[in-house]
Amino acid sequence: MIKQNILFDFTVNVGWRKQYCGVKTLVYQDIRYYFIDNLYYFGRP
Repeated sequence: MIKQNILFDFTVNVGWRKQYCGVKTLVYQDIRYYFIDNLYYFGRP
């Protein structure tokens, strides 16, 4: 089973609003991948 781990998350000030940003990591076949998590910008229907 492949599992992503949450490294950290924080809030980013974007103009007048605040946006969630999460950073996740995954190790697959000895290669580390990083993922940026934000549903506002990266969410798909």
